[in-house]
Amino acid sequence: MGTSFAIPIVLVVIIGLAIGTLINFAFAFLAIPIVAILGAGLLVTSDAMNRRRRVHKLQQFRKSSRAQKVGFTDRDKHTVV
Repeated sequence: MGTSFAIPIVLVVIIGLAIGTLINFAFAFLAIPIVAILGAGLLVTSDAMNRRRRVHKLQQFRKSSRAQKVGFTDRDKHTVV
């Protein structure tokens, strides 16, 4: 969901950092930590999205596996009592 918008933005930032490094060599020392931070953030975000997806599937499974209400017939009511 959210990562589909984040990936192009991160790619544009990385390409911009690469072009900036070609123009000014000192920028490479700034670009490396920025790319590392962005990469770590992307990994954490993707892990959180996968976890949220698994939790949602588990909640759906629990909801679908609940017992269904059944109406008792007169014979069932007689055998219960």
